[in-house]
Amino acid sequence: MLLAIIVVTWLVDATLIKSDLLVTKGATCGALINWAAQSVFAWFVFRYTGAQAKHSIVGQLYLGQITKWIVTLAGFALVFYAASPLSVGAVIYGFVLMQLAHFISLWRIR
Repeated sequence: MLLAIIVVTWLVDATLIKSDLLVTKGATCGALINWAAQSVFAWFVFRYTGAQAKHSIVGQLYLGQITKWIVTLAGFALVFYAASPLSVGAVIYGFVLMQLAHFISLWRIR
């Protein structure tokens, strides 16, 4: 899904917006922030399995959620600090679009 977001944003940016890839760069950064945060959360949550580890799993849910928020905030801070020519709206667009993709994929699995 991350690759699809990047390619579609690049196509729209190259054909309609023509912003010298500022929109593509911003959307890619936003989607990568979301992907990294979700990956860290998934790593924490799925480290333990089985009925014997139920207390560890619940503890890891809380720790994973806290770490996800820290990764998200640090990612936004790093992107806005380090990437000088950037479309802020595109960063938020990429983040929200990736979050919607996660939601839709989980809804379809269910």
